[in-house]
Amino acid sequence: EALCVSTPVALGTPALSEARSEAVARHRQATERLAAADGPLARARRASAPAGEIIGQWDLPDDFAAVGAGFGNTYGRATEAFGRCLDERSAGAFHELRKRVKYHRYQLELLSSIGGGLIEPWADRLHDLTDLLGDDHDLWELVAVVRSDPDAFGGEEALDAIEVLAAGRSAQLRRSALALGSRLTAEDPDALVARLEKWWSAARRYGNATGPTRLADLGGGTS
Repeated sequence: EALCVSTPVALGTPALSEARSEAVARHRQATERLAAADGPLARARRASAPAGEIIGQWDLPDDFAAVGAGFGNTYGRATEAFGRCLDERSAGAFHELRKRVKYHRYQLELLSSIGGGLIEPWADRLHDLTDLLGDDHDLWELVAVVRSDPDAFGGEEALDAIEVLAAGRSAQLRRSALALGSRLTAEDPDALVARLEKWWSAARRYGNATGPTRLADLGGGTS
């Protein structure tokens, strides 16, 4: 759908119209399977429910050391993944960057209460980055699906057109992702951890945002 929106002229091609209809039908079927009462999402919710009680019983340190090292490691992996994207420019490298940036964003959002309003827009930009990377990944997943059964999507004509359109759109998305990612991964991991530790101390000492004292108190950030 997003590919059609980005290149609306493509909808005038009969083969691509057929491909779009097939893709929409498969998406609807997959969504229904996921949302079913006995589907994978419901099973995952049931399986993870006891984790909340277990986490609430953890006895954790009440200072920044409880989160600082893990935060730095996760951010460091994101910066390394960004470097691989610059070197390789492969679909696998960009997909790995998306995963690493998501982990980093989730951890950053847990610290939103120490930022005095500074962390939320930062996390929003990280979300923007993962959206760009997710759209790029989805493009190549679509191409792979069409390649596996081209006749269902309008034949070789549709496959050729989709590959050309996907390559063009992917180039745009990756340029935007690299531009944004270069800023969001610019800081050295040790420097970033040191900065957030100062924010933690400032929140504890001066207020303005309530500094959490236990991991169980973290949260309240963006979604």
